[in-house]
Amino acid sequence: MKQTVSTPFTKILKFSALFLACFSFAYICGSLSFIPDKSSAESASADVNLEITPMLSLTLSSDNVNLVATPAVGGTLATAGLTATVNTNNATGYTLIMNSQTPDNRLIHTNSSDAILSTTSTTPAALPINRWGYNQGSATTTFLQIPLPAAPVTLTATSTPSTSSQTALTVGAMIDPSATAGIYTNTLVFTATTNPIP
Repeated sequence: MKQTVSTPFTKILKFSALFLACFSFAYICGSLSFIPDKSSAESASADVNLEITPMLSLTLSSDNVNLVATPAVGGTLATAGLTATVNTNNATGYTLIMNSQTPDNRLIHTNSSDAILSTTSTTPAALPINRWGYNQGSATTTFLQIPLPAAPVTLTATSTPSTSSQTALTVGAMIDPSATAGIYTNTLVFTATTNPIP
């Protein structure tokens, strides 16, 4: 049986070694806690801007309004329709006007001599013999005077954006046998304008 005897000096050495080990461990742990974090972060922002540009379009259902009349005593009424379609994203809507292309609102024969005059009625009324006119909508019995460029007629006025906004027009002529056979023409001009935004 072997017995080990510890002297005070031995105890001191053991205590010193233990103390040194604990101190070293604490130092290392403490040092690690002060190592700078190498990660970093930055933020940036971007504004998203959407610009919707103003738009206005006007289309007609046909480039030609063809009236065909077989004259009869007492007059034969020939009619044809036309539709104007407007699209706009204008906040205050649009205004659609119509007038003859020139200050002459007659239907002129290709011989440049004969003509069918416009009715002079400013309220819807039956057409006199050998007169022509228009009416807004599908009415085929009463018509109005063809407006001149200096005084166009307002067909439609809106106050909000419009998608496929349609305005129908009927053109008519009352013809009797005294009118010379042939082709008579005039041109109607439609103008759509966006309304001002306050």
